[in-house]
Amino acid sequence: MDTLLFTAINNWLFRPISSNNMGIQFVDAIGCALGSTLGNVRSENQDRAVFVRYLSNVPTQSFLLFALCDGMGGMREGRICANIALVEMIHYLINNRVKTQKLQECLELAIKVANDKVFTQYHEQGGTTISAVALDSTTIVGINVGDSRIYQYDNHSLNQISVDDTLEDRMKIKNEISKNLIQYIGMGKDLMPNILNLSLEKGLLLTSDGIHNIGNDHLKEIIKNASSASDAVTKLIYLAGWLGGKDNASLIFLPKEAIGFLQNLLNEVTTDGFIEIWDCFSSRQIVLLPHWSKTSRSSNRKLPKTAINANAKEIGDRNLPRTSSKSRENWSTEKPKLDIEIGKNNDESRIS
Repeated sequence: MDTLLFTAINNWLFRPISSNNMGIQFVDAIGCALGSTLGNVRSENQDRAVFVRYLSNVPTQSFLLFALCDGMGGMREGRICANIALVEMIHYLINNRVKTQKLQECLELAIKVANDKVFTQYHEQGGTTISAVALDSTTIVGINVGDSRIYQYDNHSLNQISVDDTLEDRMKIKNEISKNLIQYIGMGKDLMPNILNLSLEKGLLLTSDGIHNIGNDHLKEIIKNASSASDAVTKLIYLAGWLGGKDNASLIFLPKEAIGFLQNLLNEVTTDGFIEIWDCFSSRQIVLLPHWSKTSRSSNRKLPKTAINANAKEIGDRNLPRTSSKSRENWSTEKPKLDIEIGKNNDESRIS
């Protein structure tokens, strides 16, 4: 199953994306939104942003993950490096929660595995930043490498929690090389991920530099006056373009009001584990099925009571999503099947 799981995650994250210019997705179950745009200058979007829910049949192993990578354009294959980092991190977290119960430790190890994999393939000639926030039933932890960012906000303030891995931010030095990264995924040995203390009482914002270069004041005002998460993400994506669009611009936005819904996504009872992965263009559900016994085949088998809608469509810049009017109470129920569908660009993969 380990190989099948890795293949399913890898094939989906590396799938061709037809809407390469702009994508915005709204995760209705919690009111979270993700967005990414190519911008007006770059020839390729090397940012990737994902929301992941892993629901294990062992409740203490379940987790949620928000993660954003900004592939380094001045090096080789930034887009591929970003994808590799996400695949390795997600796969490691799912496979090792049973061995490493502490979420922070597991997340740190996952980042180091991602770093080693990118380094092995590109030998410091390719890399990516990463900003990630993971939650389980008791813990929230943030981790950051590079100059993508993690913010938290309430009704009065928007605060950058992460610190950019640049000489300018780390040593308060300003010169022609001060903005160069001193840490990135793919640098090899001596990586020291920055662990962040976060609050479950505040909203979350993860950004690549194409977004946060807009400036803190603009970020705060748009978030404060947005009618929804998708409204805020849409406005910030367009504002980045109106201000020149000199870089890829991506973000993940979880409003303060949505924080209370997070635990609902981890409190389900299920016989079979499953993974739901959203990026800015579509979503995928992977159902993990054991070898079935007569007991597990019975009609008394417990299924997930809630499921994030896995029928997201690819969104282009002329067809932005509207905020769903469906109540978060009316989540859909999907019954897992027994077939195996790996690597197809459809809504579900199933692993037995």
